[in-house]
Parts: sequence; C-alpha cells; structure tokens
Amino acid sequence: MQILQPFRDILQKRHTIVRTWKSQNKRPVIGWNSTYTPEEIIHAMGALPVRILGSMETATTQADAYLPRNACSFTRSCLDLALRGDYAYLDGFVASNSCDNSNKTYDLWRHHTKIPYLHFINTPHTNTPKAHKFFCDEVIRLKKSLEEAFKTKIANKTLQDTIKVYNENRTLLKQVYDLRRKDPPLVTGVEALDIVLSSMLSPKEEHN
Repeated sequence: MQILQPFRDILQKRHTIVRTWKSQNKRPVIGWNSTYTPEEIIHAMGALPVRILGSMETATTQADAYLPRNACSFTRSCLDLALRGDYAYLDGFVASNSCDNSNKTYDLWRHHTKIPYLHFINTPHTNTPKAHKFFCDEVIRLKKSLEEAFKTKIANKTLQDTIKVYNENRTLLKQVYDLRRKDPPLVTGVEALDIVLSSMLSPKEEHN
C-alpha cells in the first residue's frame, strides 16, 4: 500500500534521515540495542533515540576480526556497521545485557568505535519486587549519567510529557497488531514490521 511508503522510507534511508535531523535540530542522537532501554529518558533530554540495526547487504568482514563466525549474526552485523563508520553520527550508545551477545560485545563498541558516550544498563532477568527495584535504580542511573555527560537537566514534567507521547505510539502500534487479527489480515506481516521498526528510528511525535 502506498500509504505505508513513508515507513519504508524511514527504514531504507534511516542513516540519511537521522543525520538530517541532527543537523537541523542541533541535538544529540543516541543509539540503543535493546527494547529494555528506557527511550523516554533519552527523548526527554531532547535527543533522538535510534535503534541499532544491522544490514543484510554487507558482509561482516570487520566484525569477524573480533567475533567468531558462530556468534549472533545480528550482533556481528551491528558491530560491523559501527566499525565501518555507518553509525559515526551517534553521540552515544546505550547497551544492555538483554542477551549474552549484546553483553559481551559492549566492550568491543567501547574500545573500537569512536562514539563519545557509552552506557550499559544491567537488565534483571527475573520478575520480582527486588528486580523491579534494581531496574528502577538502573533507569535513574541512566538519567543521571545522561544529564552529566550532556550537561543538561531532565525535568519531571518533560519526562511525563514524553511518556504520554510514547504511550500513544504503543497504543497506535497495538491498533496495527489488531488489524493482523482479522481474517484475512488487513495488514501483512512485512507491512506491520515496517511500521514497528520505523517507530524505533524516528521521532515518536512524527511517527504517531
């Protein structure tokens, strides 16, 4: 459907679009690699959170110098693009221990890319009150780290407004998922994926 072309354009031209946004807005761009990353905090400081994606077109020749070939192909591809300079526009990178590969490659990003700010979020893998408290502390630690690194202050009111924008996006994506429940589905799996992935690569206000 032609109406979905803007979402495809975001995916296909994501690096160019993000560079243009950064140039026009004079604001930082922060990459992230896990859906456990609290994007709202990055957005609330005026930065653009961007999901780190790999490439199906480029061989991972540079990443293969640091990782074995049986390592996660997605993780290798993301690192390879960073080593090639495709993510040179990033002002920061927030990683998480969402999986062993992401956990182990954080040091490679830290030592072998020129991204000035890096932060690691420890994500608990249990669903208990202690785990909730632990993750809450990790989110606060990220907030303080961003404020210190980028010489800014994230106001509670700004964060509350950002949460509303992000919750609206989640509601809209849920409506897209509901279209997939029809028989036959009104949106294909590929079309839904285009919409979801593009939401991770563009300002949420525009995506909404």
